[in-house]
Amino acid sequence: NISESAGGGIVMHYSNPILIDVIISGNKVEEGIGGGIYAENSDATLTNATINDNRAERGGGIYLKDHSNCIISHSIIRKDTAIISGGGIMIENSDPTLLNVTISDNESYQGGGLVFYHSDLTLSHMTISGNQADYWGGMFLQNSNINFINSIIWNNTPEIIYLLDSEININYSNIVGDTTWTGEGNINVDPLFADPDNGDYTLQEGSPCIDTGIVIEDMEYCGEAPDMGAYEYCEELSVASETHMPIHYSLNAAYPNPFNPVTSIAYNLPQNGNVKLIVYNIQGRQIETLINDFQTSGYHSINWNATSYPSGVYLIRMESGEFIQTQKVVLVK
Repeated sequence: NISESAGGGIVMHYSNPILIDVIISGNKVEEGIGGGIYAENSDATLTNATINDNRAERGGGIYLKDHSNCIISHSIIRKDTAIISGGGIMIENSDPTLLNVTISDNESYQGGGLVFYHSDLTLSHMTISGNQADYWGGMFLQNSNINFINSIIWNNTPEIIYLLDSEININYSNIVGDTTWTGEGNINVDPLFADPDNGDYTLQEGSPCIDTGIVIEDMEYCGEAPDMGAYEYCEELSVASETHMPIHYSLNAAYPNPFNPVTSIAYNLPQNGNVKLIVYNIQGRQIETLINDFQTSGYHSINWNATSYPSGVYLIRMESGEFIQTQKVVLVK
């Protein structure tokens, strides 16, 4: 989608929509703001959202303006571009809630990851990494008061954070290159992401960010304390690693997604059995069978080449024994 002024993918004015399990990708604003989403005077809720590969002058992924106190949780803002400022997200005169959000690999002239203007908010369990800009790769703050807790701010280039008439408080977070930020419990150690080059910012076993956060109200977590960053590392994943065998069935997120024209689909089998992996179009019509065979337990993957299919949303369904799981993928040509 292409817009001339605002909201290449979605525009919100004085509205409070709830968006769950959405992918907003490949949108563009020619000369304006909010490549993926533009919200003004709106209190939207975004959960399990992926905002990627969008483009605008300001707010490549998302632009929140004028009392848009949105709730964004368990979401990814990745590989968005702003020509001027706010590659991932730009927040102006708004106090949203951001929780368990990964902002990574975005680009801009200034403020590669985030830009704040006249805003006051607390961000918890954030992973802000791999963002780039000509100036202030991590974030830029003007006339704003921002609090970070249980977060990772790592490997953004150049200068991580720039403050102009602003205050920032960072607590129980892993921030590269400087441990003098106001707050307690901060560290400056490689977080040991699983595979950041391919967009996987989960934590490896042995990461210094595991069990080093602080409890906030009645939050759920694994281990002795919450982890830093957007993803919680649970012991059961460690057990699986030690045995070199999965302990649960799972159909893992396809990568890349959106894709063109090939995506890789990984899945886990805790025991031997017959496996079906079938692709359906959005109307529910079966279009291709990727696997229908007996397979041994372990970690498996297969590529789907969608060269012969049009752009759109497709469903990938996995069946093995009593296990059934379906995921959406988006083909963008």
